Amino acid sequence: MCGVALYNKKWDKMSNKNYMEQYGAVTTGTEWCFLEWQNREVCIDDGLYSIKNLPEILGILNTIVLRFLT
Repeated sequence: MCGVALYNKKWDKMSNKNYMEQYGAVTTGTEWCFLEWQNREVCIDDGLYSIKNLPEILGILNTIVLRFLT
């Protein structure tokens, strides 16, 4: 079994910022992989992140969230 999520935020009405980034994550439950789509280009992270290193996975997810808060 595999889980997939894509986070997309094209417009932030509160700050009037136009975002064209999309972030994705694919997981088997024990391994994670991430991607970013920006300006019609996809960048797939070469890394395969193990759930055994949960702080690293949470750090990546935190970085994605922080990009939209600044």
